[in-house]
Amino acid sequence: MAPNKKIYGPSTGEGSWNVERTRRRFFKGQTFLIDTFAFLSASMFVVILFLFMLSTTNNFRMQDERMQKAIENAADALMAQGDPIAWERNVSGVHILGLADRRGRIDPSKLSALNQTDFTDFLSLNPYNVSIKLLKGGVQVYSTGWYNSSARVGVAERLVLYNNSPHTLRITASEEFK
Repeated sequence: MAPNKKIYGPSTGEGSWNVERTRRRFFKGQTFLIDTFAFLSASMFVVILFLFMLSTTNNFRMQDERMQKAIENAADALMAQGDPIAWERNVSGVHILGLADRRGRIDPSKLSALNQTDFTDFLSLNPYNVSIKLLKGGVQVYSTGWYNSSARVGVAERLVLYNNSPHTLRITASEEFK
């Protein structure tokens, strides 16, 4: 071999240093790649978990809003006369349930006939357990139906006249467990 030619290999000092230096660079790059991949994987997992929790929370909030809107609509419907206007005389012929008389007061005969109807269907509250109460000063005067107090509950109240005195009509609904 020529004396000016350098031979790089494991037995020579300068050549082995370059090989070792190249190996260190390779392992540093590999370590950097593995760390980056682990960081990106963990970040993606956290973002996906956050989005899942956010969508679940929004879903529950929308269900609560939907239930509350249905209860409010049912309370408004009960404040009407119903169809036919004298539906309490023939409960099987009722089309629209309403508890008011011609003056807008709660009709006692319609209130007593309410027990003979499937009022949850007429009020479009069939996916819920429903309770309708008439209260005077916090004391219960009339009650029908039931609700599950351990489930999510929605309440709507209306100030009404019953027997020429102010009362509160309270409709309470809860999710139905099937």
